[in-house]
Amino acid sequence: MPAAAHPRRSDEGLTVAAVALSVLLGVLMVAGVPDATTAPARGSAATSVPAGVQFDRLTSNNLKLGDPLLLDVTTAPSATTWLLASFGEGPTVIGGYVLALSPAWFVLRDATPADLSGKSSFQLPVPWDVGLLGLEFTVQTAVLRPWPPPITLSNPVSLKVGTTWTQGAVSVALVRQTATAAGLPDPAAQADALANALLFQGHDVAVFDDAIPADLRLYDVLFDCRFTTVPTQAEQETLTRFLVQNGGAFLLCGPWDACPEGQLRAYWITGYLAGVLGLNVGVFPGGTASGAGTEWVSGLSDPTYLGAAFPVAGIPFEVSQEGGHFGAPGAASVGSPWIVGPGPGGTVAYGMLFRAEAIAAETVGGRLAILFSGGPDALGGPGNPFASWAFENLARWLDR
Repeated sequence: MPAAAHPRRSDEGLTVAAVALSVLLGVLMVAGVPDATTAPARGSAATSVPAGVQFDRLTSNNLKLGDPLLLDVTTAPSATTWLLASFGEGPTVIGGYVLALSPAWFVLRDATPADLSGKSSFQLPVPWDVGLLGLEFTVQTAVLRPWPPPITLSNPVSLKVGTTWTQGAVSVALVRQTATAAGLPDPAAQADALANALLFQGHDVAVFDDAIPADLRLYDVLFDCRFTTVPTQAEQETLTRFLVQNGGAFLLCGPWDACPEGQLRAYWITGYLAGVLGLNVGVFPGGTASGAGTEWVSGLSDPTYLGAAFPVAGIPFEVSQEGGHFGAPGAASVGSPWIVGPGPGGTVAYGMLFRAEAIAAETVGGRLAILFSGGPDALGGPGNPFASWAFENLARWLDR
């Protein structure tokens, strides 16, 4: 954690009102809850939710000094929501409810109606106060639906107060692969080159070897720069939790030819996209279909990405020894092509960008980028001199 930094966007104070439990329950009772103790409990494996109850989802960006805390609730149309918070975690049992909050919880925002689409959004200013660094918070939403009346609870979001060195910087957790593989002589050096490029561009970068760290709350984005490693189940759960709560992630894959490990990672990405995130996009086997030096950043990419820091539409980006591709640009019904170039039967997308709203199986707060490329300069180098521009824009685009 840096010892000192400068505020990123706001110096306004974060104001929270400590409200007694009896006050909140009284408000909810007046709002039409006949008996809070009989409502279905949420947030505990020991309780159950009746079939048909819609789950409420809470997403957030990361909690940074001087940076607004953004909280979005997805629930039923015209429901009423309360933002609840505590220092640390629970659980706390209140009547029939099991909260993920500690017993000394408080109301962060009072009763707020969702719009007709079931969305509520909150922006809370965070002060530039270094005394807050490292504090851990849990936020959860209580929801009163128009019908039926019982209250439900959203998923909890766990936050830890962090910061960045400079204004506008993105805090990146970069995972590198230390083991070599067929067609992949020095993956760690590639990851180090990208980390140094991002540092040079002003971002905060922490490098981790061979595994996604279990706690990503201090980071805005995750760059998983492993070419052939298949994440463990625990890593996958950490990645999913990061996407759901607050973070954006980049996943790399390659090479393919004569490299069973690269093929296994490609299969894992395919299964993760479809089976966990509900992103129904076709992933096709790669190998040596790409032509080195002939690929480029697609002008059909997300416009926010294309203008994030540098104008990057059309810049060359080398792809080789790719572990797969997504077919022709525009073939996928979700997402936007990112890195494209010649391939089987014409132009294909070797990289794709997915906004949070495209992820169907989870209500997430983070964005996702995938790139199939496994050559010696996939992450930057003499053969791919513009890669740092593309990844600089990616870090900013992934950051919510």
